[in-house]
Amino acid sequence: MGFDQKHYVPILKAKAGELRALREVHQTVRNAITPLLEIMDVPPRWLDGEDEPVPSKSMEQHIAATADALVKNWGTKRPLFVDGLYVEGADTLDDGREPFRALLDHLRDANMKSIPVTGMDRYAEYDEAIKGAVGSDGRGLCLRLEEEDFDSDDLEAELNGALDYFGIGLSKVDLVVDYAATILPRSTLVAVVNSIPQLKKWRSFTLSACSFPKDMRDISTNSIEELAREEWLNWTHLRARRDKVERMPTYSDYAINHPQLLEIDPREMRMSGNIRYTWTTQYVVARGEAFPRKKDKTKRDPPRVQYPRLAKEITEHKAWMGPKFSWGDAYIQECANGKCVGGGREWRAVGTSHHLASVVQQIANLP
Repeated sequence: MGFDQKHYVPILKAKAGELRALREVHQTVRNAITPLLEIMDVPPRWLDGEDEPVPSKSMEQHIAATADALVKNWGTKRPLFVDGLYVEGADTLDDGREPFRALLDHLRDANMKSIPVTGMDRYAEYDEAIKGAVGSDGRGLCLRLEEEDFDSDDLEAELNGALDYFGIGLSKVDLVVDYAATILPRSTLVAVVNSIPQLKKWRSFTLSACSFPKDMRDISTNSIEELAREEWLNWTHLRARRDKVERMPTYSDYAINHPQLLEIDPREMRMSGNIRYTWTTQYVVARGEAFPRKKDKTKRDPPRVQYPRLAKEITEHKAWMGPKFSWGDAYIQECANGKCVGGGREWRAVGTSHHLASVVQQIANLP
């Protein structure tokens, strides 16, 4: 397929909120993005009296349900990257298949244009599943390099060895250089890009990072704050110096989420209402307070009070784009008018929906 710097590669968790956002995007946005979806492990279920959670379903059920969700929410017309990062070490299914192989089989049966993602240090069984898919599907693969990969004494030789294993050339490989939560100093960006081996030969080249916080603890309760989008500032800084780089990368980020999963025991940690809204060079975060429990002595506002209030704060902020900007913006307006409340899943979908539309517009409007 291939794409250039006018495209966008959001890295998203394949969870209900993010998938709902993909389902609701306008066709113009859909055509301008290729999502990289990280497949989640089986969701945990917390039982009273137990210290550790148990799986809420079997891996077979989870893989089948995930495949169905990908087809339902993204469709079969546009390609997407699929990374089994969180299931690659799981036990084989009852039929002997590696879980990611089973997922790719499901997607193939649904005629989905999935492109498997691997890295430089994945399980042998995982890479074997991808090798089979590369041969069967003919869509190539996505190679995701991480920060530590650049510590190699001979990265180019390792890359060549990996591609030899998959039996594929660089022209059929989408390279994603993912710095995750590391924000590189701007003074190093040109050198970092130019140090990547055989830069011009990859089918596409994407640079990703994320500055969104892991949690909301540093944001005051009942406030609205602005956080710098450092990954966007870095990319635009690099773009302003594109005459100095061998190849300008496609932009990528983690939308309104942190790269690292936050493990929460719902019996111990309470969620607080928050709305995440992407602006030009900043994230606008409206945060409420911890949701109340029956045993609380301090009065706290429930979600049905907090979310409409937070939504109204967003619509009154100078970052507000109006209800017609995206599905997520329309939802915010409805809640600000007191016509909906939503929960954590819906608000992750809302914020992601707005973010995708916002980034696509920003890239399209660049000179």
